[in-house]
Amino acid sequence: MHGILVLLLTLALGLFACNQQSASTGAGLAMQGLQVKKDRDRYLVVFKGESLPPGAGAQAEREGARVLKSLEPIGTLVVVANQATADRLARLPGVMAVGKEHRYGLPKTERVLLEDTYGSPTIKDALYKYQWDIRRIKAPEVWKRVPLEVQARATVAVLDTGVMDNHPDLKDQIVYFAATNYCRETGGPSQTPSYPKYTLWIDFDHLDPESPCTPAPNVLYEAHGTHVSGTVAAAFGGGRVVGVAPGVRLAAYKVFDRYHYTDPETDQEYDDVGAWDGPIFEAIVDAA
Repeated sequence: MHGILVLLLTLALGLFACNQQSASTGAGLAMQGLQVKKDRDRYLVVFKGESLPPGAGAQAEREGARVLKSLEPIGTLVVVANQATADRLARLPGVMAVGKEHRYGLPKTERVLLEDTYGSPTIKDALYKYQWDIRRIKAPEVWKRVPLEVQARATVAVLDTGVMDNHPDLKDQIVYFAATNYCRETGGPSQTPSYPKYTLWIDFDHLDPESPCTPAPNVLYEAHGTHVSGTVAAAFGGGRVVGVAPGVRLAAYKVFDRYHYTDPETDQEYDDVGAWDGPIFEAIVDAA
């Protein structure tokens, strides 16, 4: 309960800071929010208290908003609305804060654009001898004190681009799969919802507010979530490397979406991935 309250207060403060910054920077933040139409954006509506009041969604729709996600445990709605509607929502008695949904990007990494790739087994833990970082943090000493069967009692939720559930280092570690992103699809041999395969994108150049997810011209496999999962829990004898806690279980969440847009000033096209507030918060609530 305390954790949910902290998340709620952090969210409200973040929205307040966002609104203050937006007032001073104007169009410079245009791509931070997921713009679904020139005069409509995605907004987070945070209510006072730790849960949504009865009829909160219906009330928001009466004010002219369209509800996309209802995050009851943290008292938050994700809605599509114009600025006038957002202003009306902010004035409702039970509302703590209203602000535009934000996008969070990944560190710059090498991209893989292929028709089909699922990884393949390699010599067991062949790269462990190069993992100076694992030895630097004294993980092997912890393994002696905390055996694998004890580590297996813990499950780590990875909120990222998705995880290759058939990766040799991870195939026996993942016990839960979920996608909370906007453009959901399955992938991999087992067709799991959190596989890091992106055949759909949100094309801001040709956006339909009612159906924002459209087929991309190629397939993108984004490896960041698999890399993070391997750092956490790559198993002994699985494939190339060993994780910090090779006995823990993983819950794989796909919170990122692929998107495309053309910069009107430079005419440069961007094909990237980003995670918005709504999917992130939904995954946190589910994992908790």
